[in-house]
Amino acid sequence: MAISHLIGMGHTRIAVITGPLTLQNEQERLNGYRQAMQKAGIPIQRSLIWNSSFDQQHVAGMCQNGLLQLQERPTAVFATNGVTGLAALRSLYAVGLSTPKDFSFVTFDELNAEDFFRPGVTSVVQPTFDMGYQAVEVLLRRIEKGEGKKPREKVRLPATLTVRESSSTPCPVEAWPAPAKARKSGRA
Repeated sequence: MAISHLIGMGHTRIAVITGPLTLQNEQERLNGYRQAMQKAGIPIQRSLIWNSSFDQQHVAGMCQNGLLQLQERPTAVFATNGVTGLAALRSLYAVGLSTPKDFSFVTFDELNAEDFFRPGVTSVVQPTFDMGYQAVEVLLRRIEKGEGKKPREKVRLPATLTVRESSSTPCPVEAWPAPAKARKSGRA
């Protein structure tokens, strides 16, 4: 959903930053990125897939290296979770980049600090209340029917895309800030 949105706005160089790929949801979101790019006929470039962690310094390094040091920079970044998305935005804002002027940005999960970000951040939003409600319903049903050893029941609920100002059409390459070497401030 997020990648299709960015492609629809004209982006073809879309970076993805993930959390730990030991988590199934992170693997699924990375697969979604790949599927959307392939469906649009856009080649997947390994240099635009940034596998990270939940550590803010690691995320900062991945984003700053990716946006400032690649010869051909991405015009958009997709973060596969809110924790990584928040760390990515903080680190990129810290080196003077902004959305959507320098890059478009979309995150999976609503950022808890959404009100602090201007412009607002485009997000894929999960129906968290409904997810919790469904989980309790499944649990109660299993308890009532004595199905404790029954295989797991998988319930998928649709997410929605909340479009805000952080995503726009790609900015011209010549409008990008100076390369990292000229801008380096010692921050990670």
